[in-house]
Amino acid sequence: METDIARSKKYAFVVLKPDALEQFLDINILYGIENDKIEGVKIVKEKMIKMNAEQVGIIYQEKNKENYYHLLEKFLTENPSVCLIVEAGENAIEKIQKFKDRTRSDFKSYKFEISEHDLELLKQGKHPQQKEITNEMALRNLIHVADTDEEVLRNIETIFTPNEIDEINRINPELYGLIREHREREKIFREIVPYKK
Repeated sequence: METDIARSKKYAFVVLKPDALEQFLDINILYGIENDKIEGVKIVKEKMIKMNAEQVGIIYQEKNKENYYHLLEKFLTENPSVCLIVEAGENAIEKIQKFKDRTRSDFKSYKFEISEHDLELLKQGKHPQQKEITNEMALRNLIHVADTDEEVLRNIETIFTPNEIDEINRINPELYGLIREHREREKIFREIVPYKK
């Protein structure tokens, strides 16, 4: 019998960002995921959504201290994205991350060549082309993939409504079980009150 860890590693969470939709690349990317780029992959559920600030904050938790975060939030709250739950067998995240890299390589054209000095200035928020480079490199890069199994489950609960998650039970009872287990872990974590002297 598969362990919970093995089962959770079969799934990935993907965002086709607004620039992919603007360029009608979402169709190519969806086709690539299901048909010719990754073996044994299927899309469990997809949803077009204009995210709210809270959803962006959860999905991009690791970016919220970056100096460009407010631009990322604006980009994703003002324009629709397509969010996907993908099943891909073992090491799903690794497979989909590689697909993300290929997609960016195939479809994204970069206008800027970034040196170490440029990177340092960008981190400090002092680059003369700060906004333009940030827009191209950090915002308009077509596709985002959650980095960990925990993020996958958290992002699913963030984007999909309870009714949509109930529909997942009919499509994929295994994934639904993982979502419920994650929900219970989060509930227990929230209920833990630190001991104070």
